[in-house]
Amino acid sequence: MDIRNSKGNKPRTAHKMQESKFGKKSELLEKERNLDTSDVRDLISTFWELSSIRKQSTGRMCPLDPLVLKAHMELSGLVITKWEYKVLMSMDYTLRSALIDKEEK
Repeated sequence: MDIRNSKGNKPRTAHKMQESKFGKKSELLEKERNLDTSDVRDLISTFWELSSIRKQSTGRMCPLDPLVLKAHMELSGLVITKWEYKVLMSMDYTLRSALIDKEEK
């Protein structure tokens, strides 16, 4: 869903302009800057590690293959919970959908 204001800007862009051009602090961007990601840092690094074993293609980015992931994790001794697996798959889906949206524009 693409939400834009009357000038055609996305909300985040409007907040950036508010800070850069008008010198006003944006609560949204301030919350983003102060976001504590230390709890999920390991999960993020695991996602990028697993993204490196993604099947290569000349078109769109291929989804992560669960069988390849399982084999990689068994060989590397990596153990993740079902919740972490679901989060990793959601991160993969989000990344691929963002890239597809970018391609279409």
